[in-house]
Amino acid sequence: MRMLVLNQLHLKEMTPIQFFRNCYMWRFGKDIPPNSLAEDATTFTKGGAVPKYVIDYMLHVYGTH
Repeated sequence: MRMLVLNQLHLKEMTPIQFFRNCYMWRFGKDIPPNSLAEDATTFTKGGAVPKYVIDYMLHVYGTH
């Protein structure tokens, strides 16, 4: 999943913060709290952990099969 997210970041020319914010808005219909967004982006950048709402978005984009 990490590689798919990295590919999306490259294709869309976005930072993890921008992309994760869009994913959160898609999933929940509201903005993510800034501290949570920063924490999720840092965790992804340093350790490769992909938040559940980003996984949900990626499954929506690429399908589940």
